[in-house]
Amino acid sequence: MAWLLPLATVGWCRLTIRDGEARQVSEGAPGSNVHRHAGAIFVEIFCPGGAGTQALRLLADAAADVFRNARFGGVLCRVPSMSAIREEAPWISVSMSIPFQRDELF
Repeated sequence: MAWLLPLATVGWCRLTIRDGEARQVSEGAPGSNVHRHAGAIFVEIFCPGGAGTQALRLLADAAADVFRNARFGGVLCRVPSMSAIREEAPWISVSMSIPFQRDELF
């Protein structure tokens, strides 16, 4: 945990992408069958504790705005869900999950 000490004065975030199940949503000739892949993007935001939650809430709202119903290439994001704010010294944190889907032809 010593490597975390320099970070104790600034906020940081962790982004994780997890693929879920896929399903075929159309039928047709080879190369025109749509397979829909679902998954979730997880964003964890950390700010130094002891200074209130305003900075954390501002960062969380900004991150949610980036992903809410956004399209990135062939990825369609849905509505983010946020967890309750957690406090574990020296950090306060919040997590959000953003479901997504992407289509691929086979």
